[in-house]
Amino acid sequence: MAAEAVTFSLTLPARTLRAVPAENGVTQWIAGTTSLREENEVRLLEYDPVHDQLVAKASWVHPEEVWDISCCPKHAGTFLTAHAKVGVYGATLWQASDSSRQLARVADLALEGVVRRVLWSQHNTGQLLTVEEGALRTWSMADAAVQQTACGAPGELVQFWTAALHPRDPRLALVAAGPGVQLWDVQAISQVGCVEVAHRMRTWDVSWAAGNEHRFVTGGDDCKLRFWDTRMLSRPEALQEMAGHSHWVWNVAYSPFHDQLLLSSSTDTTVNAWYTPALAKLKGPDMKQPQGPKSSSHPSLRQAIRLTR
Repeated sequence: MAAEAVTFSLTLPARTLRAVPAENGVTQWIAGTTSLREENEVRLLEYDPVHDQLVAKASWVHPEEVWDISCCPKHAGTFLTAHAKVGVYGATLWQASDSSRQLARVADLALEGVVRRVLWSQHNTGQLLTVEEGALRTWSMADAAVQQTACGAPGELVQFWTAALHPRDPRLALVAAGPGVQLWDVQAISQVGCVEVAHRMRTWDVSWAAGNEHRFVTGGDDCKLRFWDTRMLSRPEALQEMAGHSHWVWNVAYSPFHDQLLLSSSTDTTVNAWYTPALAKLKGPDMKQPQGPKSSSHPSLRQAIRLTR
């Protein structure tokens, strides 16, 4: 099942792309570049459905490599970036201008290590979350000032990699930590659950199912996607496992509209779309595993469809 892609060419490599919260029904994304020698930028892209094309609506100079970006859910042009330059890591709150390519630096966050991820709460626009290798930090923002409110550590010999805030519960976040996944109460900054080994070696990404408050998916070094339930974290095995990549699974993302649909991307250069109706039949802690082999990407066995372009 092939489809034509709508393409926009950036002038520099980019490692982060995030959706901008919907404004007047417009579909927009914001991307940040990672060049060691050239002038980096943050670019705002918009989909034009009339002409079926991506259009660059604005671009701003960014002084460092942009490793991650998160947009304010209510204020257009305000965003947070995680960045690096010559081994110096940081996170900064910016305000973009309609009339200039220069970003206004609102505040620098006082961090201590390598910044992996920056997240802006969709429930409380005054709350931020940063993920460092050795720390999970919450921040409060008011009157253009950002202040750290709490800090938590991953545990011995474990590094954080990324995190995902719960789409409906402002207290909860999933954090990829080494080979496992930790469930955190970010208001109390305390760990409330974990899967010690979700993948062999490293867990690269996590994503919540938007319409199921307990369900989430992980991707890892073992080329697999695994599905979990927060009510059953003590069980050693995942609800379901999918194999469709030949190298590390770096990104997993549930559709915000359809709980049976998700995407994964890998260093094998493919992006896979998955349809998972079998998981929808599993309703609670007493759920039984679907029949069939534990790991397969064949739709007749796993009721999953893998679409590769």
